[in-house]
Amino acid sequence: MITTRVSSAGHLTISEHGVFLHPANAKTRPGKKVAERIQVRALVTREGTTNKSVDLGFIDCNGEFAEVTISPSDFADFRRFRTWLLDNGYKFPADPKIAQMLHSYVVEQAPIQRRHVLHRPGWYENHYVFADERVRLTDRVLSFQAADPAHARNFGTAGTLEGWKTGVAKYGCHSTRLTFSISLALASALLRFTDVESGGIHLTGDSGIGKTTSLLVAASVGGKAIRDSLFSWDSTKTGLDELAAAYNDNLLGLDEIERAPDTAGRAKEIRDAAFRLAGGTGRIRSALYGAKTGKQSITWRLFFISTGETSLNEVAHIESMKRLKGEQVRAIDLPGEVHDQFGIFESLPAEYTDSRKLVENIEVECQKNYGVALREFVKCVARDSATISADIEALMQMFFTDARVPEKRWEHRFSKRFALAYAAVKLAIKYEIVPWDGRMVAHAIKACYEAARSCVPDASTIRNSGLVHLRDRLTRADTVMEVRPIETRDVDLLKRARVLHRADPQRPHFLVRPNVFKTWFDSDVQADLVLQYLDSNGYLEKDVVKTGAQQRLLRTVQRHITGIPGRLRYHAIRDAFLNDTYFETA
Repeated sequence: MITTRVSSAGHLTISEHGVFLHPANAKTRPGKKVAERIQVRALVTREGTTNKSVDLGFIDCNGEFAEVTISPSDFADFRRFRTWLLDNGYKFPADPKIAQMLHSYVVEQAPIQRRHVLHRPGWYENHYVFADERVRLTDRVLSFQAADPAHARNFGTAGTLEGWKTGVAKYGCHSTRLTFSISLALASALLRFTDVESGGIHLTGDSGIGKTTSLLVAASVGGKAIRDSLFSWDSTKTGLDELAAAYNDNLLGLDEIERAPDTAGRAKEIRDAAFRLAGGTGRIRSALYGAKTGKQSITWRLFFISTGETSLNEVAHIESMKRLKGEQVRAIDLPGEVHDQFGIFESLPAEYTDSRKLVENIEVECQKNYGVALREFVKCVARDSATISADIEALMQMFFTDARVPEKRWEHRFSKRFALAYAAVKLAIKYEIVPWDGRMVAHAIKACYEAARSCVPDASTIRNSGLVHLRDRLTRADTVMEVRPIETRDVDLLKRARVLHRADPQRPHFLVRPNVFKTWFDSDVQADLVLQYLDSNGYLEKDVVKTGAQQRLLRTVQRHITGIPGRLRYHAIRDAFLNDTYFETA
């Protein structure tokens, strides 16, 4: 119980039941309730400014607890103090003298705690602050509250980590796109510890393939994941900057590029947005935001995922614009469809025959379990903060090596986002946050990197150079061995051969082992571009593979040669490719 004394009128006391007036010289007389409970909750400071304020907590006229923040000048001035609280629902004593006593009493109170308000969420020293969630330290409380309530609509948690792992994350083993989306969401929290720049991925493809599901799965890592609540490109410059700051050290999801403003100049609008999001700096145009943060500029670091039926390259082409190299590093196109029937899924779990039902169930689970994975992840990262930067660097280097990323500066920048996603998910496996294994995630993120790299406009140059390399290799007499009838084969010699040729009367073709095939090119991206060209032009032999009751053709065949023991497989490239000269002039 706290007491303040005023000699002429008595003194006030406060308890959980309210404010009571005790007349002077009436020690045994019970006090009279004159107001509802009111208390100084915190002295508030704001990051990057000298501004101070006071948090007041009280019971309002509806009998509910309320909390307001008031400036020191309004707090010290009785008239302004009284007006402020009346406007916020606090009922003052009718007697002016008692009202002034109440003001004096509140002003003399010591605050319960110190509160330090951050201008953005994310990392502060070795603590990760989520929007609308307070982090208690020994001497203060850290907090962040979005200036625009709409920007905070997808924050929060529900369910359990185990529920998220079994209901959402486990399906990553059937989809490289889901795996990468989750990995990128985790990677956003690692940007502080690296030199990787902000930027994002634009997931493209026809409607209904599961692009938005990938976005929801990624969103579920750090917060709510509901279709109707997703943000879109339909945002003003002011709104996008302030939204980006609200998602600092987090993943920002932007659905449907078709909803971007200014349809006539959409490419320029999107280009500007991509550069702003990647640049990490904006101007505060909103008076409300400036008043709440006390800042004149706004900064952030984040990754974003956006979706649309139209790729960024196609948008630029429609608007007769050429995408800049820097823009292609900041906002990367990634084809969403990996299967003509299953969309974003390479395969389906045994209990599903329809990807639509799987998508529906995943989205239901996203609404039950969300926000828990990122919270567990940052706890582990904070615990390992002394070594985390070195750990991330080593894991990123593993990705560069495995993906054979070219040393060129632009290529290195382009691949960094994928490398950090790889590092993040490898750490998440170590922390038991995702139910995956290292081999699966390495394959998934490498596949996404190669698919994204193939969308860059200079891919045709890289592909054509690779096709020239391939033709040169296939026409070298000293490296090609004919596959003769089984009884005349020297099995050991065949196994050592780098290229085999089968003189089939109907479809003669070359046989090349995949590990040998990759060594012929400057990068894995170039090798994949060459395979895509061979596939789309009918130069690869195909096998029919059963998938349940359905049949489909493998994209690239890896043939087994009868008579050669073991599990050796070969790419089968038809002789007709040697007569193709289109790529030399394309």
